[in-house]
Amino acid sequence: MDLERLLMDVAQRRADLREAEDAASAARMYAEQTPEWLSWQQHRETVLAASDALGAAETAARIEILAEYERTKNKAPVAGAGVRVLRKASYVLAEALAWCKENAPALLTVDEKKFVKADLDGAPITWLEVPTATIATDLSMYEENG
Repeated sequence: MDLERLLMDVAQRRADLREAEDAASAARMYAEQTPEWLSWQQHRETVLAASDALGAAETAARIEILAEYERTKNKAPVAGAGVRVLRKASYVLAEALAWCKENAPALLTVDEKKFVKADLDGAPITWLEVPTATIATDLSMYEENG
């Protein structure tokens, strides 16, 4: 395996990417000066304003729908409006853990990331050394003109 040849390929592909990004940036700068771009930008601002106004109107409507539900318990106060009542669990974590330890230990799990990060003395963890390859950011020494 010719490692230097591989690094030359990486360096060339990085240079190709920089060149493509520069060309895309120049094309965008040119496009932004055209009447079509300016028109698109005006339409985009109109769309964003309409989207913001829609979000505010929907929020106001949802608040009023829920207020109406609280007053009347009617889940369909008017056509096009409705209320879904979802079940949501509420519990004290310490009590739930104690109950699970006694009645359903299979429901208890380990948060692997926190367990490993804690690195507790006596924990059944084996640390392995895993080599990882790195490539320098600056590969100019492998570029054709470098």
